[in-house]
Parts: sequence; structure tokens; C-alpha cells
Amino acid sequence: MISALSMHYRKEEELRKRRIALERWQQEQLARNKEIMAAKQKAISNTHLTASPVRPPQQSISEPALHKVGTNGGGHQETRQPSPSSAHSHHGRKSPNPLTCSSAQSKTPKIKRSSKLPKAKK
Repeated sequence: MISALSMHYRKEEELRKRRIALERWQQEQLARNKEIMAAKQKAISNTHLTASPVRPPQQSISEPALHKVGTNGGGHQETRQPSPSSAHSHHGRKSPNPLTCSSAQSKTPKIKRSSKLPKAKK
């Protein structure tokens, strides 16, 4: 009987030690995960701060391609792609009549017209 009780207590002691070791390991993992997440957040915030000055040149690189698409419709620079019905809507007139569009184009500065019209004719 004594040997059975001692065996039982030994097993319980081993289980208790294993539980304690597991709890310590879990606490270490949680601490490591918190450190990793804090480092990631710091890296994200640092890249956000350093990426903000980089963004305007990226936008200026993509803008000429968008302007080329917009100038084919009516001679003004616009960032959205015009559909056939909305290509002339930025002039303030809803009719896609080329005669009214040409009169509206005469209001644009001559520098823009002379540089953009040969591209539009091609």
C-alpha cells in the first residue's frame, strides 16, 4: 500500500513539474510574441513615416499616363478615364457635340492646346 501511494505521489509530482515547465514556456512564448508584435508595429510606423515623402514622386510618375488618357477626350488634363458620353461633361455641357466642344476648347490656354492637339489628332 505504501509503495502504491508513493508511486501515485511521484507521478503527481512529475505532472506538476511538467505543468509548471509548460506554463513557464507559454509565458516565454507570450513575451516573445509581444516583443515581435511591438517590433512589427514599430517597423510599420517607421515605414509609414518614411513612405510619406516617397509617395508624391510615385503619384507624379503615374499622373502623366493618366493625363494622356484624359486629353484624348477634350483637351483638358483630367485624371479619370472619360467614357464617350462623359468625355465632354467637364466643359459644362452635356451634349457630346464636337462643334460645342471645339468652341469650349478655344477657352483653354494656347500653350496646352498647341502641345496637346497634335497628340490628339494621331
